[in-house]
Amino acid sequence: MKKTTWGICLGACLALTSLVVPAHAAGDSSESSDSVILRHQSVGEQAAGSQDLGGAPQLEAGAWQDLLPVTGEDSARYYRLPAVQEGENINVSAQLIIDPMNQPSSRENIKFAGELVTGDGRRCASTGTATVSRDWFDRLALARLDTGAKRSDGYTGCLAQGNDEVYLKLERTGTWQADTGIPVELRVIVEPAVDPTTLSGQIPTTLPPANVTLSGAAEPISGGSGFSNATELAGESIHADSVLPFEIKYYKVHLAEGQRLNYRLTMGDSRDASANRLVTRTYSPLLAGNVVERDSAELSREDVGASVTRSTLSEVSRDLVDSAGQLSGLRTPGYYYITVVGAARDPRGLNPLEYELAVQVTGEAGGGGAWEPALDTGTGGGGVLGTATGGWWPTAAQFGALLGGAAVALAGFAGLWLLRRRRRT
Repeated sequence: MKKTTWGICLGACLALTSLVVPAHAAGDSSESSDSVILRHQSVGEQAAGSQDLGGAPQLEAGAWQDLLPVTGEDSARYYRLPAVQEGENINVSAQLIIDPMNQPSSRENIKFAGELVTGDGRRCASTGTATVSRDWFDRLALARLDTGAKRSDGYTGCLAQGNDEVYLKLERTGTWQADTGIPVELRVIVEPAVDPTTLSGQIPTTLPPANVTLSGAAEPISGGSGFSNATELAGESIHADSVLPFEIKYYKVHLAEGQRLNYRLTMGDSRDASANRLVTRTYSPLLAGNVVERDSAELSREDVGASVTRSTLSEVSRDLVDSAGQLSGLRTPGYYYITVVGAARDPRGLNPLEYELAVQVTGEAGGGGAWEPALDTGTGGGGVLGTATGGWWPTAAQFGALLGGAAVALAGFAGLWLLRRRRRT
């Protein structure tokens, strides 16, 4: 009788434990992937940034990661960029990997800034900045910069007069998560010198937006969790996907010289979704965000069946290498990136926001053999850096609350068992 009673108790304990431990953590394959928020984790080799120029670690071309310290005075971190040859250009991107579940009741923000400075600490290029808040988590905390081509003909950029001493400076301010170190993902890409004899001499001009005329059934797909593992989409394809609140999905589409990216985002019928908006942005192979007419486009979850269409400003052309305007972002053939964010404010539950993504690449491909960057390595060549994705786990406080609830239930069960035993005796 005693064994039977304790067997019942053990079974109840295990049942209650299953309520506390997330099913995906326990290896339960019945847990739907749609109930777990996809999370971007930084990739690359470790690089500990220094508090001053003198101790800055050397970054070669490739992917790197670090932990950006808490907000406050003297919180900037410095990294030294590689030496390059005449005509080469250093492109740098830094993405702060913010956990939106940290301090979820905050209405404050994080401001992230990147600068390129010379050996004397002087800023030598435009500053890259991004501001993200928990209140409206609808954009990447991404800073992109480039030195300009190295020239010895009087050019006044970061690499003027043969100077190879250039540093990346990263800093975060703001009160959201001010007491928490945040991972940062860095990519250093050395863009090779362009041989002018290989250019066509025909510089593209800005084109009006184009319509996406594709129709038909959408193929289910799941976007990646970062640029390094973005899901590739064919040049003429229609796909169905969904996002949870604070989730970011990444896609990539290959463009050769002479081609243009056009895509259509359509809101599905998910008016009970936890996220309330879809926000989409577009990036070049070097993560320039100025390749379309507007920074972003969005749809409300109530806009069932409504669409927004986005087009790059023109076709890809290496003749844009010396362009000073927005079109300069289209000088590089390779993968162009689309992000879709599930923006939310105080969401309830984890109901997916469904959408359809149609891609239509126009123009004739040319320029075979041209250099293309690859964000899986940070360089122009092979190999894949590992990336990790995961789902959201409860915080310590939330987990403690769940355990507390389980403890109360177990105590009630134990009391009931003792009462029944007394009555029997």
